[in-house]
Amino acid sequence: MMRKRLADALLVLLLALGVFLWQRTAFPPWMCDLFCNQLGAYYYRTGQHEWMYAPVQRLEAWKEHSLPIAQRLGNDGDLLPFLYPPFVAALLSPFAEAPAVYWRNALFAMNILLLFVSAYLLMTLCRAGPSLRSFLWALALVLLCYPMARATKLGQVVPLLAALTWTALLLMRSERTWLPGILLGVVGAVKLFPFALIALPLLDRRFKMAIVSLATVISINAAALLTIGLQVHLYWWEAMREFGSLVFSYIGNQSLLAWVSRVVFGHGSLEEAYITIPGLQIFTVCLAAVFGGTTGLTLWKMRGQLTRGHLALAGGLVFSAVTLSVPNAWEHYWVFVLPSLGWAIY
Repeated sequence: MMRKRLADALLVLLLALGVFLWQRTAFPPWMCDLFCNQLGAYYYRTGQHEWMYAPVQRLEAWKEHSLPIAQRLGNDGDLLPFLYPPFVAALLSPFAEAPAVYWRNALFAMNILLLFVSAYLLMTLCRAGPSLRSFLWALALVLLCYPMARATKLGQVVPLLAALTWTALLLMRSERTWLPGILLGVVGAVKLFPFALIALPLLDRRFKMAIVSLATVISINAAALLTIGLQVHLYWWEAMREFGSLVFSYIGNQSLLAWVSRVVFGHGSLEEAYITIPGLQIFTVCLAAVFGGTTGLTLWKMRGQLTRGHLALAGGLVFSAVTLSVPNAWEHYWVFVLPSLGWAIY
């Protein structure tokens, strides 16, 4: 009885600390990471497709062109280029000219709801048992997780994508094929790196699920290409190609290559500019070989029990390998490995 009371007292303390740290990090909410999505939707809605994406060589011209629009819509954050696929801008375009504060408040409310959704998914992935105490322990971990609060402050959609990805992981544990495959494909079409999870059903020889995921990604992009057109996608592909060949040295970029740029090459942690460093592509390939190879070997030894057994661990290994290898991995991306942290603690 004494141990249970001590555990409950610790839980109350962690919840209180989590609420305190979360609100200190999340407030006041910004809209800088959200407004780029609104701006992309605005340029799509108004037919200014050439301004949807901003390569580095014309970034200043893009900012000059976008500033009056940002002021009119009420943006109070930094001007950042849109990087999601064109179909995301097309889906958001009906709301493009609403005041930016409406976008911010709607996403803020959604991210608060996702705190509880994430806690439920975390508890279930860790097989902690359906009890209020288990849920509160999971909620305490979510509240203490800096990337969750940071994503809420910035106006990020990453918590939503993470929740959809974790839902797909949970559904993989069952005999279902279509729904987890479609969910993983939808997330992969929006943001590419979560699609690396397709390795799990492949290693477990659940090929139908992997085929459904791949077909979902192909179908979404094919439909977007046919309805939106090739030229807009060329703008996007060029922006993404360039994005993968540069490093953002700002402290929010927590990739290893960003740390190399800061520690070895002396770039400032507050510099808000994309840079290149000597041997960047070689560094990227070497990191991918080291982390990807180690992860692949580990998962190969675990094959046959991935999608029904050690999902939290396997998913965390995949996400960690990807985010440690790429040049730009923002701090809020680590929301994706929260289930692995919960699994390890549990």
